[in-house]
Amino acid sequence: MPRRTRRLGLHALQHRGQEAAGIVAFDDNQFHVHRSLGLVSDVFASEAVMDRLKGHAAIGHNRYATTGATVLRNVQPIFVETDMGGSGHRA
Repeated sequence: MPRRTRRLGLHALQHRGQEAAGIVAFDDNQFHVHRSLGLVSDVFASEAVMDRLKGHAAIGHNRYATTGATVLRNVQPIFVETDMGGSGHRA
């Protein structure tokens, strides 16, 4: 999936949440993640950020808080790196 398609997909869904955005991508070897507070156009404005999201599969999320504080730890997709590998989910 082209990296720009991911950004455009989230941008198209931004009406569902304008508080924060995140993407986790997988390249058959490792996960690559970028999450931040702000609009999609700001969070993923940098081509350097998009270039780091390598892989053929990705999951993204736009946040509109109905509960929880407006802080980075609440921005999805949530991703955890462990000794056994990576694990991501949408809480």
